[in-house]
Amino acid sequence: MRKLNKLYLIIAFMFVGYSCEITDLDQLNNPNAVTTENAGIDLYWNSIQTSFPGWWYGNQTPMLQLARVACMTWGASYQEAYNPSDFNGSWNFAYSGIIPDIDAMIEAGTAAESYVHVGAGKIIKGYTLQMLVDKHGDIPFTEAWQGTANLSPKVDDAASIYTAINALYDEGIADFKDIDLAIKKGLNHPLGPFELSDYSGLDIHYYAKLKKFEESGDPKDEPKKFLKEKVMNGDLGVKSGKGFYEYKED
Repeated sequence: MRKLNKLYLIIAFMFVGYSCEITDLDQLNNPNAVTTENAGIDLYWNSIQTSFPGWWYGNQTPMLQLARVACMTWGASYQEAYNPSDFNGSWNFAYSGIIPDIDAMIEAGTAAESYVHVGAGKIIKGYTLQMLVDKHGDIPFTEAWQGTANLSPKVDDAASIYTAINALYDEGIADFKDIDLAIKKGLNHPLGPFELSDYSGLDIHYYAKLKKFEESGDPKDEPKKFLKEKVMNGDLGVKSGKGFYEYKED
């Protein structure tokens, strides 16, 4: 019996020792986890597209109530209706979730010359920041996303962040040459969308869009500012010698 007890004791010590070894942090990393090393551009893009709508929808009620567009059903005043902790989920998702994913996709897309991903990422990043500013006002921006290097980033004023947001929108739209190149390479199209617009006539696109906007009144139908500027300047595409590209006479 004593020998049997000693054997059990030895086996127990062996299990304890083995369990201590496998608790090493290096061996506890999830081998299936998505990291910057193994994530593809499309995986980032899929994650961003599937997660953003839920975040957007979850922000609508508090944004409408805080702007007094909708009644605050949970209290008569801001203090009664909301606690600071009520926004933790929305805040954490933006700063530790979707924006870092967008930045990683933009970096990967730039390296791979996939400018469709780069442009789309900049647009969604700008929209995410815009929603945060519209809801919270001044927010961390220039010192944000530094991890443990800066646990208390400074708060930037809303006006300066809006300037950065507008720049993101412009960059996302302005890389038309890169977008054309990506479409031609990736989808084997003879022309990219901006080249095609030049050949069909930017004025045709502009006035068709304008007519639809006048009929619907829907802001999404309004012609883009950059398209209006080109048409007003007479840059109509191939027929005028200049549109998104310049064309020399043969």
